[in-house]
Order: sequence, then C-alpha cells, then structure tokens
Amino acid sequence: MLRMGLGALAFAGIASAAAVAQSPNVHEPFYREETARRQFFDALLVRADVGISSSPSPSRPMTGTGLQTVSPLSLGLQLEGRLWSRSSWGTSWDLLRRLQLSTPLPDWIWIRYYWRVEETDYALRVAFDPIPGQSGFRRVDVAFLSSTDLSPQLGSDFAIGFRSLSDRYGYALFSDSTWAPLSGGLGGAEEQRNGSIVEMGREVRLQQVYLAYLDPARSALFAGLQATAGHYTLLRRYARPDSTALPVQQEHLRGLLWLRLGGRWARPAWSVGGYVAIPLYQHPASRVYGPELGLQLLWR
Repeated sequence: MLRMGLGALAFAGIASAAAVAQSPNVHEPFYREETARRQFFDALLVRADVGISSSPSPSRPMTGTGLQTVSPLSLGLQLEGRLWSRSSWGTSWDLLRRLQLSTPLPDWIWIRYYWRVEETDYALRVAFDPIPGQSGFRRVDVAFLSSTDLSPQLGSDFAIGFRSLSDRYGYALFSDSTWAPLSGGLGGAEEQRNGSIVEMGREVRLQQVYLAYLDPARSALFAGLQATAGHYTLLRRYARPDSTALPVQQEHLRGLLWLRLGGRWARPAWSVGGYVAIPLYQHPASRVYGPELGLQLLWR
C-alpha cells in the first residue's frame, strides 16, 4: 500500500511540475507496461511492436535532400535473453528510423538485475544509447522496477527512472523560419549551409500499471499511466553566410501524461496484444498529441 501511495503521489507531482519531451514512440521499450519479472525461459525473447500515431510531426515532411521523412507508422524490434542467473540483457531497434539512417546500431542496449522479496519482484535496469553524443552516450536511462500480485486475479507493475540526454544534430532552415532535422546527422557541408542544435536534458519517468489476469498463462487486460517530466537546454547555432548572430540558448520544461489501455492473449511460448494510448496532460500546450494505437507480438 505504501508503494502504491508513493506512486500516486509521484504522478500527481509530475503532472503539476509540467514537463515530457516526446511522444512515447512504439519502439520505446521502457515505461510501457515494463515489468520486473523475467518474461523468457533461459532462452531468447523476441518482441515486435507495430503502431500508428495521430500526433503531428514537429519537422517538415520532406524526402530527398537529406531531410527526415515523417511517417505515422512505427515498427520496433526487441531482443532479450539471459545473462547470468539473476540478470538479463536486451536491445531494441526503431526499424524504420534505422533504415532511414542506414545504420544497424540499436536505439537502446540494457542490462537488468532481478531479485524477489516475499511476494514482490524487483529489478534494477541500466540502459544506454550506443550512438556517441557530445560526451559519452547520447542517452542513459536508470530505472527501478517492482511487480507484485495484489490478488490471484490482479497484478501491478511500477517503474520510476531517470534519463540523461545529450544530442547534437544538423538542421535545414527555410524561408518561413521553420526548420527540419537532417536525417544523416551532422555533415560538414550541410552544417555550414544551415546550422546545428545541441540539446541537453534531464528527465524523470514514471509508470503505474494494473493488470486483471484472465487465465493461468497470464492473459490480461491492463490500464496504466505513463508520465515524463524534464528540464532541457537547447543551444542553436546558425551557420548561414549572411548571419552574424551568436548561438541562441533556450531553457524550458516539458511534460506529458498518458493513459494506456489494452490487453494480451498469452501462452507459454508466445503472446499477442494491443493497446491504445491517450494523452491526458501536456505542457506546453502548443504541441498537440493525439492517440496512439499499437499491436505487440512476443515469442520466447
């Protein structure tokens, strides 16, 4: 009861603090019904996520010329397996983005350590983005997880974590003062003609999910909340030949709270499920997020 109360208090605090960076894309493997229980049996677990989002893109949808293309469709792949007796490894890809950037590197690599106290499972997870950033890794995420059965038919998954962000990328400017990220990262010629942005931030992320079990294989219906709050610093440098402006530094808060509803049909070797994610709160209000739909397939 104390842990549940702390989770509710943290969600209330994060909503009032007003801060989340981005829409939770389908390839994001964390804080989306994330559990402290191992889901594989001394073998390899494969999970595929397919989703569609109605959220508008912040960048201009252009093809060719090195600019990012925009698609409402997301396709994610995750692999997870046993490392030692109480630990596991995992990695995930946003497949459409990896194809666009022409790199096989995953979006995340992580390690989890598990333990159990009475009727509750716990886990500590450390994850990083293998693509180098300004200094070290672009993203590092550390989280504490707990999963418990409240009754034979009801379970709960809780997660709280902290994420560090540091990224640098090029962008192209247009006559109407809008900009779009360059898909290939920073290139010398492109950066000289347009500009670059350095983004640094710190985030707090929370998850609270309740599950109603339907059978011994743990088929379930679930409902949960997902929240992120962060403080970010943007350093924008213009590289236009006709501009003598100094780099512009901006600091801001962003926040987002999502309601997630869904279910899964589980069997020992596989499971299939779906979800809908609905934004409940966001700051600032200038970016309007829409619902997301997704399908999840798991094989172990």
